[in-house]
This record gives sequence, structure tokens and C-alpha cells, in this order.
Amino acid sequence: MTSRPANLGPDTLGPAAPSTAAQWLLGEGAFAAGVTPLLSGVAERLNTDGFSLVHAALVIESLHPLLAGTRYVWRRGAGQCIEEPRFHGFSAMGHGGILPGDLEDRMLRLAVTAAAAEGEPRYVDEVRGLGATDLIALPIAFSDGSRHTVSWASDRKAGFTGVQQDALTALAPLLAPRLEIATMRQVSRTLLDTYLGKRSGAQVLSGRIRRGDGETIHAVIWLSDLRGFSALAGKLSQEDLIAALNAHFERLVAPIRAFGGEVLKIMGDGLLAIFLVGPGGDTAGPASAALKAARSAMASMAHLNRERRKSRLPALRFGIGLHVGELLWGNIGSPDRLDFTAIGPAVNLASRLEHATKAMRRPLVASGTFAEACPEDMTALGPRKLRGLKHPVELFTLPELGP
Repeated sequence: MTSRPANLGPDTLGPAAPSTAAQWLLGEGAFAAGVTPLLSGVAERLNTDGFSLVHAALVIESLHPLLAGTRYVWRRGAGQCIEEPRFHGFSAMGHGGILPGDLEDRMLRLAVTAAAAEGEPRYVDEVRGLGATDLIALPIAFSDGSRHTVSWASDRKAGFTGVQQDALTALAPLLAPRLEIATMRQVSRTLLDTYLGKRSGAQVLSGRIRRGDGETIHAVIWLSDLRGFSALAGKLSQEDLIAALNAHFERLVAPIRAFGGEVLKIMGDGLLAIFLVGPGGDTAGPASAALKAARSAMASMAHLNRERRKSRLPALRFGIGLHVGELLWGNIGSPDRLDFTAIGPAVNLASRLEHATKAMRRPLVASGTFAEACPEDMTALGPRKLRGLKHPVELFTLPELGP
């Protein structure tokens, strides 16, 4: 719906086109580092062309498991744009933005009256507070078919002229490809971080995509696994099984990240994480962080299991193996199907330690190497022969889990 503000008089003289903004978009603006410098650059140049903008906003829809989209806001005199995330389940109109569906692929123009009109979006009240008199919102179309919006607010007494309205409409298709390039990299990074993890995602973006590319990492290695997963899969429906896995991983991943760890890989019902050892080689800090994360995860899982029992669902039990050593984290696979995988003796030992949690009936088992690195005393469980290893390994656990 296009409406002309009631308070506007006849068009006054204005620029025939936003020449400064358009030329910038076709030249220097094509190399803008992101969405915020693009929005700032266009808005400031439109004001150079006499548009008297007081506010501008972009609403970019997202391909993200948590974020539905982001609103980028420019205000005259603020010096920089701000980013406002919008999560799934929250209305953009209430959040202070205009969704593509609100425009129906057409321009929306509203007069910003002195008093709020019934049913007007919160966004209008926001620009009213900045002294705006006129608002124009336009759809932005990307080449993948996705729709986004840009809105401009002016504090010119008579609002935008007809010439300026036409110029803003003509500017939208110039802005779209620049925005698409800027957001594409953000989406790529988000998807890579979500599916591969930050370390692997960063390597892919930096060009380390050939088979055999990788790095040697010195770290505390965390390897955990759900117990009795096959039996659990036989008892639960597919929906309940997926919900159980998600609930489990939420309660492990959150404390790992909170205490400085990084999840490298989720493997079925298993999880591989690391707590990096710094350049100085001090292992006490990462070992302590891993124990804090483990205690937090066990407490969170205990709370989850209490809730599951109330719902007559089976408890979820798991084991954590902790070790300190070097692992090779790199690209392994066929030429056209690669995966980031951790290999090395340290990873093998961490896996054996996780398996030992079942036999030792402890939720956490650590190696002697980890116990030596840890600043707090660990409780010895004695030597044990582990599958695939020649010599017995000294095993340790947390004091509260000891005999």
C-alpha cells in the first residue's frame, strides 16, 4: 500500500536522482566491509543530496537457527550504525522494524503525525521521537529470491518530495546487490560456525579446504558420550529421541563454551571438545576450565534428569574422558567429500577414557597426564588396562566421585 502523507504540499525542488549516493554505491561503496558501513555511507550521501534524513533502517532476514533477522539502524549524528538481532518467535513490528511481508513487494509511505495513529507500528513512533515527518519503506530483493526492507525517515517540514521518492525507489535495486554480497559472507560464516564449529569454519573461509590441510593442536581433550544410546533409541519415538539429544548437548555445549572451551565435533551421541593450551605451554588453566565445565555439565544434566523423571522419561547418563596432549585437526576424506576430523594417540586415549567411565561407574575419568596438569587434587582409581593400549593407564576422577 502506498499512501501520501496528508501534511505534504506540492513537490519542491529537489535532486533529480541521488547522484552522490548512487555513484558511491557503484564505486567505492561496492567494497564496503559490511552492512553497517553500507547503510551509513548511503544515508550520509543522501543527506549530501538534500534528503534531510534523520533515520534509516535495514531489516535483513537471516538463515540462522536462532536469529530470524537483524535490523541495522542509522541515526543522524550518531556516528555509527547499531545492530539489533531479532529472534525466532518475535514480531519485527513489535521489535521496531518492517518485515518484507508488511510491504507486499511495494513501497509503503506514511506521514509521521504529531500524535500516534491507532495501529501504527512501533517503528513510526521511534522516528517521531527524532522529529521525522515522513517515512518511506521499500522492499529489497536478493538474487536468491529472499526479501528484505529498507526504510528512510526525513525531518523535512514538507517531507520527501515526489522526485526524492522516485530517487529512493530507483536506489533500492542498486543497494540490493551490495547488501547481498555483504550479508552472504555473514551467512556463510554463521552456517560454517553452526555446522563445522568456529575453528573449522574459520579454516574453510580462509581457504584451507584441500584434503590434508590441518593443524596440530595442544589442548585438554574432552570426549563424552551418552550411555545406552542404542537402548534409548529402541524405547523412544524419533521425536523424543531427537529432543533428548538436543537437551543433552545443550547442557554440555553451554558450559564448555562458558569456560573457554571449543566444541570441535558432534558425532551422533558423542561430543569432542578442546580447551587450548596457550603458547607458554601452561596446562593448569585449561585443565581447571575443563573440570569447571564438567561439573557444570553434570549438575545441569542432573537437573534435566529430574525433569525427565517427572515426565516419566528415562534418565540420560553420560561419561566424560579428559586427557592432555596433541591432536591433528584437519581435512580428511575423498577428493569431493571432506570432513574435519581429529586424529592422533591423544584422541585415542581420550576415547578409551570415555569408554572406561562405564566400567568404572563414574561419569568422569581422566588420565594421569591430565591429573598432573590439573591444579586441584584428583582421586586415583588405580591403573587399568584399556583396549588397544599396551600398558595399563593410571586413571583418576573428581574427589566427589571417588570411592
